[in-house]
Amino acid sequence: MADSPEKIPNPEIEKLKDLLRRVEAKLETVPLIDKPTAQIGANGAWTGSRASTLARDTLDPMAGELKRSLSSLVTTIREQIAATPDEIDDPKAEKKS
Repeated sequence: MADSPEKIPNPEIEKLKDLLRRVEAKLETVPLIDKPTAQIGANGAWTGSRASTLARDTLDPMAGELKRSLSSLVTTIREQIAATPDEIDDPKAEKKS
């Protein structure tokens, strides 16, 4: 019976966790565009019909889409972490055989 290969921690897990930390940090900061866009055209620094149109038709949808996209990315990364094995065969052990 052959020995089972030596196992090592999967380096992909730490890379995925690092990516998750960075995306979650952005999720907390980037969508702050919601507040400034809400001020355009509504007693904000820039008012009038053109400001209101820009805010309603362009900026508001973009802010919402950005938050949804980042949230979706967080979910995808978490799923990938769950699907990735914690350990892998040690490639150095295979070369020793």
